[in-house]
Amino acid sequence: TILLFCVGVYGGNQDVLNRLTDASSLGDFSALDWFNGKVGQMVLPIIVILLSHEFGHYVIAKKEKIETTSLIPTLLPCFGNLPLLGTLTRIKSSPKNFTSLFDFALAGPLMGFLSSLIFLGTGLLATKAAMDSDASSAAQYLPALPVSVLNLSTLGGSIIDYFFAGGDGYITAMDPTTPFPLHPFAIAGYVGLLINAADMLPLGATDGGRLSMTIFGRRGHSLIGGLTWFSLLVTSFTLEDQQASLLITAWATNNIFQNDMEIPCRDESDNPSL
Repeated sequence: TILLFCVGVYGGNQDVLNRLTDASSLGDFSALDWFNGKVGQMVLPIIVILLSHEFGHYVIAKKEKIETTSLIPTLLPCFGNLPLLGTLTRIKSSPKNFTSLFDFALAGPLMGFLSSLIFLGTGLLATKAAMDSDASSAAQYLPALPVSVLNLSTLGGSIIDYFFAGGDGYITAMDPTTPFPLHPFAIAGYVGLLINAADMLPLGATDGGRLSMTIFGRRGHSLIGGLTWFSLLVTSFTLEDQQASLLITAWATNNIFQNDMEIPCRDESDNPSL
């Protein structure tokens, strides 16, 4: 689904489609190599963001002697707004206490958010440079996200709007179907924010679920997880298409892959120490 997403964001750029179509009609397949390079510019940072998330888990797992299923996590697919919904790293050995589990759960999303913000910022600078460039092709072949997708993340959408429009809400208030061109790094960073935010939902054994359990205990987490589960399902029927699609996908994926609560810690008598 990562590759499908990265190809799809170029679907709204007619110049890209025309270049590929014209080259194909002439039997010139060099345009395909050119397009593969464009797609690779987005696939690579998405993979780096995922690896940074997993690296955060790996560092704490080594420090706290927590055994996980594999160095290579399971990718959770997402058919729609995101290249994927996140990764699944299961814990095989009981953490020492809630503090160890808290650190493990927080380290992954924290590293993921930081790397996403770095790519988003770098991509926004590259987008502006392309738009201000005298070379017509610099911005001509940029991929694009519809405004409806930019509105899925308040943080990401606000950063993009502030960068290009001074934070007045001009971009996020545009027609939801309007494609907004961005450098591949910016798109990767933006969807990275969404992927890591989805992982923070307090459901089952997600990182958000692990954090919820360490703070509120197993009974409290069961209540919060149930309320979140019900809220996602109900809210998905009241929002616009893009938002509803993301929420129902998160709801269904977590039901299938991460619905079970995390394995017990060896000591669950104390709250996590900050």
